[in-house]
Amino acid sequence: METVSGDVTAGVRKTVPVALTQQFARVTPAYIEACRRRATASSTGDPGWDPPADDCLDLNWDARPLPALFRRAGLESASVIAIDRALDGDPGGDIAFLDHDGVYDGMTEPPALLTPGAVAEIAAVLDAIDADRVLAAIPPTAEEIATVFRFRVEDIVAPMTGVGLVPCVAGALDRLRAFYAEAARRDLAMVVWID
Repeated sequence: METVSGDVTAGVRKTVPVALTQQFARVTPAYIEACRRRATASSTGDPGWDPPADDCLDLNWDARPLPALFRRAGLESASVIAIDRALDGDPGGDIAFLDHDGVYDGMTEPPALLTPGAVAEIAAVLDAIDADRVLAAIPPTAEEIATVFRFRVEDIVAPMTGVGLVPCVAGALDRLRAFYAEAARRDLAMVVWID
């Protein structure tokens, strides 16, 4: 969770939490090219970004602990690299035209692209992950979780109340693996960003 300062009363500044959520969109390379053409033709650079809802995934913040958990669980480097790529995309990708407020809010890095080949590689590695080993790496207390993941304790305690971090992270890993597996099966690219 990011925080931003904003005026709430005359001369008083308050820190207000702003939720950042992990977003994914499965798209064809042809769709990316169509967005590029629309952005070039638009006076505002609007790419007309509107992938089908069934090909979009919002994991909220639930997936953000995964890289730290993969490392903490001692998974091999290929798994750690795969989760980093799954959440952050690959550098380059020539999709600067998606750096537009019609796509994301601009508070973080612009969207990144994973080619269909990269998606297939990541899907294969994620499919082979031992989820129980990853989940066993979750610390037992909110304070320890906050330290490991560099979250504020108050940002961890509320989501854990009544649900717990294990089901949240387990669900995120399951949804992420299924989403990537379907993209690989359909030979789709992936656009990833935080909004």
